[in-house]
Amino acid sequence: MTVPDILQYLNVLKTSSSIRLTQLLSIFISVCLTGAGFVHVLENSGDPFKNFANTHRITYWDCVYFLLVTMSTVGYGDIYCTTFLGRLFMVFFILGGLAMFASYIPEIADLIGSRQKYGGEYKGEHGKKHIVVCGYITYESVSHFLQDFLHEDREDVDVEVVFLHRVPPDLELEGLFKRHFTKVEFFSGTVMDSIDLSRVKVDEADACLVLANKYSSDPDAEDAANIMRVISIKNYSSDIRVIVQLMQYHNKAYLLNIPSWDWRRGDDVICLAELKLGFIAQSCLAPGFSTMMANLFAMRSFKTVDFT
Repeated sequence: MTVPDILQYLNVLKTSSSIRLTQLLSIFISVCLTGAGFVHVLENSGDPFKNFANTHRITYWDCVYFLLVTMSTVGYGDIYCTTFLGRLFMVFFILGGLAMFASYIPEIADLIGSRQKYGGEYKGEHGKKHIVVCGYITYESVSHFLQDFLHEDREDVDVEVVFLHRVPPDLELEGLFKRHFTKVEFFSGTVMDSIDLSRVKVDEADACLVLANKYSSDPDAEDAANIMRVISIKNYSSDIRVIVQLMQYHNKAYLLNIPSWDWRRGDDVICLAELKLGFIAQSCLAPGFSTMMANLFAMRSFKTVDFT
């Protein structure tokens, strides 16, 4: 059992980035301590082809200091190897250490970069409202949501939108966030983790929206995942208003088993299949009904062209 595993078991390490950084740090420390042990043995033993007559009395911690100074700088010269085997080992150790460090640089840079870019926590302005959006976060779902939520005709909308998703956004989605950087923020995480929920200030949000993947090949599995997200959110903050998208009508009944789910406080569920079939049925009874409702629900802008 490694040190990162023990720290994770003790709940000291809670994020994947911190676990991986601890693993890399453990590898670095173990390599240095092991290398110092070899130097200590070789220097205190001497060279066999000289009948072990050229021994160099040096303590183990002096060897640790020597390795760290040699790897981090060019060395101070106060401690150095005098035996041939010790010097030969240091040549291969430096070459191997540089190769290992170079192989880990991209991973370290990626961990630190992603931690700084999408880590941290939401710091909203005092008195300004915000909502949290989670679930199925893609360019299509986000663009459609922002196009309607931040429409120019909604003059009274002064709400920041905070997106929380485990997977970092791709270039297309990142570009969309940058175009709305005054109203939108993205954080890497999951609503299944209470630490990530505290980072986006779910308990202070006006509402939490859970988006569904309407193209899912397994609607029941998609609904089950979203219901689990609702349970996690409600367990963290029972007073938060939750609006969730579900694919199948019969899965709405499971939400009633959540103790803190309350329709009177604004908790709501939008069933996509129910809406579609309802519009189709009403259109059969009243032609044009679905078109009228779509025009009422959706915000659209049209540019007029003056031909004069």
